[in-house]
Amino acid sequence: MGRIKSDRLLAPTFANAYWTLAPSAPQGQGFDGEHSYWRVLTRFGRHGNAHALAANPFKNPLLLAATGAVFVPGTAWTPRLFIGQGLGGQGRLSKAEPATVHQGYAPVLPLGIKTL
Repeated sequence: MGRIKSDRLLAPTFANAYWTLAPSAPQGQGFDGEHSYWRVLTRFGRHGNAHALAANPFKNPLLLAATGAVFVPGTAWTPRLFIGQGLGGQGRLSKAEPATVHQGYAPVLPLGIKTL
């Protein structure tokens, strides 16, 4: 049995957008904001382990694009498995633990939408 190339899985010939299957952080990745569609999700995180019992167990709130967002690239569409980026580090997400990070990647499916 042949191996399926997952970057081409279900990619219709008319695909021109990405449909996210999880919350994501697409900021600064060159998407066309005028033709993309998303709902803002605020994520209020908590630390685990020893920080969960400390005086400040909460992380700073994050703004993400909710699951089901549709992003149109600003340039030519190419097959991708994920969009987004990792967030945090250097004290940006937590005063209690400066190394705190958050996963902002989402798997995507190719989608064809009509842009006006």
